[in-house]
Amino acid sequence: MAIFQMPDLAAARRRVADAGVRVVWTAELAGIAGTHLHPKDVPGAIVSLDWADPPESWRWAGPEWTGRAPEHASGGVSGITIEVSHPAAAATRWASVLGLTVSEEGGTATIELEHARQDLRFVPAAAGRGEGITEVRLTTERPVPAVQIGGVRFVSTAPVAGGQSP
Repeated sequence: MAIFQMPDLAAARRRVADAGVRVVWTAELAGIAGTHLHPKDVPGAIVSLDWADPPESWRWAGPEWTGRAPEHASGGVSGITIEVSHPAAAATRWASVLGLTVSEEGGTATIELEHARQDLRFVPAAAGRGEGITEVRLTTERPVPAVQIGGVRFVSTAPVAGGQSP
């Protein structure tokens, strides 16, 4: 699942409707709302468009996140890679529902989430593999070894000696 916090969920839902994307789940609660999109209409993952007030709270994560962000280590997700049958088409579809644009270079279609300093990379699905998220890039204080969980590779984008990322 790829979850996006939207500053204007109503506008995002209008984009979804205008694009003819099916909604498979929606919730409206005090301080948080969400909309899950059909993975056949936005290929590669279940995409969730969410909204929270205050924005740093995230009730879905449990009581410690209700109304605030708890103390936690610095870092977070800097990007994901999604393997799909048709990367350019999938990226275009995701961009339309997110209200963003796509750039292409070397067979990779990329959507930049500039405000969050994150990116979404769309690449061809490996032979014999279905569509899905295959890599999560994490910003960490120090480099950590890559790990694979459930077919998804988690990698650190922490600076290494000399100030360069791995």
